[in-house]
Amino acid sequence: MTLKALKYSSVLFAILKTSTTPETPIAVHTGKTYYALSPQQQGIAFDQLRNPNSTLYNNPVLVHLHERPSPQLLESSFQELVENNDALRIQFAVISGEVRQQVFKNINVPIETYTSAEFCEKALETFVRPFELDRAPLWKIALVDCADGLFLFFDIHHIIICDGLTKSMLFADWSSIYNKREIVHADLPFAFYAAWTDDVEGRDRVLEKVGAQVNFSIGAKHLMLLRDLAKKFKVILFQLLFAGHLLWIWHHTGSDDFLVGAPALGRNKAGTDKVYRMFVNTVCIRLQPKSYETFESFVHLAAKACAEAIAHQDFPFSELVKVVPSVHDETRGSIFDTMFSFYSDGLHNTDFLDGVTQ
Repeated sequence: MTLKALKYSSVLFAILKTSTTPETPIAVHTGKTYYALSPQQQGIAFDQLRNPNSTLYNNPVLVHLHERPSPQLLESSFQELVENNDALRIQFAVISGEVRQQVFKNINVPIETYTSAEFCEKALETFVRPFELDRAPLWKIALVDCADGLFLFFDIHHIIICDGLTKSMLFADWSSIYNKREIVHADLPFAFYAAWTDDVEGRDRVLEKVGAQVNFSIGAKHLMLLRDLAKKFKVILFQLLFAGHLLWIWHHTGSDDFLVGAPALGRNKAGTDKVYRMFVNTVCIRLQPKSYETFESFVHLAAKACAEAIAHQDFPFSELVKVVPSVHDETRGSIFDTMFSFYSDGLHNTDFLDGVTQ
């Protein structure tokens, strides 16, 4: 379900406030040439390597610039961003039969420029091209000047950052550096987190990528009513909508045993709040309500199930697949067949050189 007006799509964020997971510091390791993939990266990497011409994991952003920026300053400010965030300096390689990632000390920032009207007409088709995982950088930037205006195109592979929140942080930091404002750098370099997950083995899953998407707007009036109802029930908006999603499943299936996936932000470890990378992990939320008298009581049961699942968000989903008995069917989800995601990444509210991000 896509709530277009709210721009919610893929990362469970607000629910993290209910997590009871104790905070454990990440041990610092460095000095390596290659690092293991995190559990979040494994499936993406294998899928991209298996389908090298796919743009499924490209994350393009289009910014309509109202004022003409300095190309030199735009490039130098992003260069500073790259130097301070090693997630922007990685590429991947197959070492002894395993996919590993390498962090480079330096990477130049190439910014492409276009003035062709034909490029503007086919902008995304021209700009969004498959990334080669073994050739850094896994992002690209272009300035396009055409009759429709001045645009900044930015594309980045999902495997290195882009858990929604990261993309918003990237543009906010880039704008701050461009305007000579101080930014707060991450306390935990990406390589340290990668080393911390070095003992995690991946498992590739082949899923049939068939489905559809329905976009619609609920409008400001209905959004206000939903927020008022969530406040009345003393739950967050995610929990209220999640309960509605479960009842929608019940309406179509008649089942009262609900097992639904949800993405968790994964930034509960100290020092990860400013790190550019993909931390999102999938959790499974199971609800088997034996009885409930009202919709409000059902919402409270769903909210409790959400909190209990989020408390285990550090357990890699790839490992959960190994320990949970399931029917082997490569065309379906390994544990669940429906996933509920709800978040606002803040990108549409990010002030980037007074432009409008899309």
